[in-house]
Amino acid sequence: MKERFLLYTNIFCFVLFALVAASLQTSLWFQIAGYFPAPALWIPVLVYVSMHRNAVEMFITIILIAAVLATMTTVSDGVMLFSCLVLGVSARIFKERIYWSNYTYSMLICGLSGFFFHLFKWIAAMVLEEKQFFAPHFLDWIIEAMLTALVAPIFFRAFIWIDEVFGRESIDSTGKVV
Repeated sequence: MKERFLLYTNIFCFVLFALVAASLQTSLWFQIAGYFPAPALWIPVLVYVSMHRNAVEMFITIILIAAVLATMTTVSDGVMLFSCLVLGVSARIFKERIYWSNYTYSMLICGLSGFFFHLFKWIAAMVLEEKQFFAPHFLDWIIEAMLTALVAPIFFRAFIWIDEVFGRESIDSTGKVV
């Protein structure tokens, strides 16, 4: 029973972290930097969960994160859910192919995820939506991806600390506990 409680609390902490990070991204950033592209502060949460949890925990957490994020944007729930799930699965597949344990890896994955999230969202919107509600802004996507990569190591240290507090163990690319 205690293990389940710790698992649920850990998932709740990561969803709450994504909520706070997305809130900072959507409100505070515009007060500081205006319309300059903001780093996607919630992407490191999604990437960490994708790379360090088993498949069931990953899908549950990503679905909850997508539900939280959908309340902060004009993107439809289906497009947000699809984009987050594809992004999470892509990060996991990339980890199975190429992996090294260093903060530069987290920066690489978060930077790529920051760019590809918009690409997945754009494709999903073209397929799932009747009307297109946005046009691609590739330069903004690249700037956002680079800024996201810069904040990733700070966030990953916080995530490791959260996992230590809850006694969670990470998994490697083969699915074994590290």
